[in-house]
Parts: sequence; C-alpha cells; structure tokens
Amino acid sequence: AIAWRVEVGGKVVVITGDFSNQKNVIPAFAKDADALVVSHAVPETARGAVRELHAIPSQLGQIAAQANARILILGHRMNRTRGRETQSREAIDKHYQGSVIFANDMECWGL
Repeated sequence: AIAWRVEVGGKVVVITGDFSNQKNVIPAFAKDADALVVSHAVPETARGAVRELHAIPSQLGQIAAQANARILILGHRMNRTRGRETQSREAIDKHYQGSVIFANDMECWGL
C-alpha cells in the first residue's frame, strides 16, 4: 500500500491507497490529520481474500480514532459497499466519534 501526508496552509490531509492495516502504521502516519482519506472497498461482513487485502469499516474507525483525525473520508467506494452506508457507519461509530463523509466521484469539500 501507499499513503501520502500533505501538510499545507496549516492543514494536514492523509490519503491512503488500498490497505489491510496488518502492520498498523497508518494511525501514526495520519496523527492529527484534518482529513484522513481511505478506501471503503469492502463491507464489514467481508470474508476471504478480500478481507485480507482491505481494512473493514470497524478497522477504519479504529484507525481514525487512533490517529485523532478530524474528518474520515471514505473513498474508492465499490458496488459491494454502496448501499451499505448505514452498516458501515455503525461499525465506524463504535470506535470513532468524528465526522464521516462517504465520498463520491467528482465531489469537493473544504477543510
């Protein structure tokens, strides 16, 4: 996996590629990010190889909480996660109390 940490204008944005969080390095890398952008590639109920390759929503919530991220942005949404926003949000909210955005292509937000 790859991740970028961009610090500009007093703001911090961390953007990750697909990752499984097996090494748990993202929370430290994203520490105190204003926005943490992650892949919402699999639902909480994912099983098998796909779960080994991608973090599930509850893990994304844990990561955002450990990083103390102000906003968690879920991008790279796929057919298997679209329509499951409520389920994903419930799993995230068990660990993370910040703002959550389910991102769609071509959307823009200000920090």
